[in-house]
Amino acid sequence: MRGVRVSAILLTLALLSGASTLQAQEAAPGSRRAQLEGRVLRGFLDRTQADMAMTDAQRARIEEIMRGSAERHRELARSAAQLRRELRVAVENETTSEAEFTQLLERMAHLRAQEQNAWQADQRAIAAVLTPRQRAIFSLRWIEFQERMRAVMSQRRGRGGPPQ
Repeated sequence: MRGVRVSAILLTLALLSGASTLQAQEAAPGSRRAQLEGRVLRGFLDRTQADMAMTDAQRARIEEIMRGSAERHRELARSAAQLRRELRVAVENETTSEAEFTQLLERMAHLRAQEQNAWQADQRAIAAVLTPRQRAIFSLRWIEFQERMRAVMSQRRGRGGPPQ
């Protein structure tokens, strides 16, 4: 269950960063991607701020945390994409040794641990800003947001959009 939750959060962070897939791209300042990221994040916080009775200072700090999280996720997503490519090549190559598979799987476990640590750090940072009631409301809104984003991504794939 914990892995599913972490995966869902990481997916949402990718969506918040404006990624149409989990393959990360560089976001140059002023780029369309950076603008989309800002709009999505502001929209989520606009809808959530009033429900949570969040102050402007709290909102600014949460936005900062979420932007930092998205930046970290882009790096992890790049690493994950590279590792998936390497794993695919290894699986397709019948001469790949068991030791090479072991190394790839260890790297995958290490990457998942990094993702989990990043998620926990984000949760601690958010907890330091919000009251327990605000955190509960934020969590509910975040889950609802994730569900909407998954539905949008599912529809995109159904229309021939890029697979995840």
